[in-house]
Amino acid sequence: MTVRKVTLPYGQKSVEIRIPEGNLVGVYSPCDVAPVTDVKAEIRRALASPIGALPEDS
Repeated sequence: MTVRKVTLPYGQKSVEIRIPEGNLVGVYSPCDVAPVTDVKAEIRRALASPIGALPEDS
């Protein structure tokens, strides 16, 4: 049985786990995203156009 080591970020550190290859579907990493400069405006935008739902005022 082949085992794959996967490192997961955990707070300020990381944790290494071992997963049998047969149980591993894939290793996915998020894309880097630029930080929001205007948090209040971003919250208003998100509430006005939620993903997969109607806007809050509907």
